[in-house]
Amino acid sequence: MTNYKQMLAGLQGLMNNPTPRIAVALCLDVSSSMDGEPIDELNAGVGQYLTEIYNDDMTRNSAETAIVTFADEAECLLDFNTVDQLALTPLEANGMTDMGKGLTLALDLLDKRKQQYKTVGVEYYQPILVVMSDGEPNGNPKVLKQATSRIQQMIAE
Repeated sequence: MTNYKQMLAGLQGLMNNPTPRIAVALCLDVSSSMDGEPIDELNAGVGQYLTEIYNDDMTRNSAETAIVTFADEAECLLDFNTVDQLALTPLEANGMTDMGKGLTLALDLLDKRKQQYKTVGVEYYQPILVVMSDGEPNGNPKVLKQATSRIQQMIAE
């Protein structure tokens, strides 16, 4: 029931703000290899991204960011929202680097958000996927290949 209420609130927000939108999915590696300085840099980079978006009036109202992390599993930490509605706690490193699961989740979220834009009639720009990682993925290679093929197809379209 809560997910349904959250979805309705998100659609209501789209209808209340007619600004053309752009969905940005940050797909972030939080595996064990990111421990120490890399995770600190990742946290700083995400913080700077959020600050830059917030400081630009037009972008603050049009860019909607979702944050997906991946390690052993992929997780949507924050679903799409404008930066003034996002509250991110510092990321911590742990686990393997299943980038395929992270990319798949991020792409699914981008597709879903584009469909929501269409449903409500909000103009939008093509979405942006940002991947931040320090190393080689070590999850299921088939899942990674499917995700990268999907990205290539989206670019071609």
